Amino acid sequence: SNDYNMYTKITSTNQYVILIFYMDDIMFIDNTIEELLSFKSLL
Repeated sequence: SNDYNMYTKITSTNQYVILIFYMDDIMFIDNTIEELLSFKSLL
């Protein structure tokens, strides 16, 4: 069995960030570059 985690952030203006952890990989999905950069700066 493979374990993964998925987290989402949705703002009031319908911008979103999806963060997926799978084994030793991390995937970011976003609909705006500004939100992605903001989120990455928190890591």
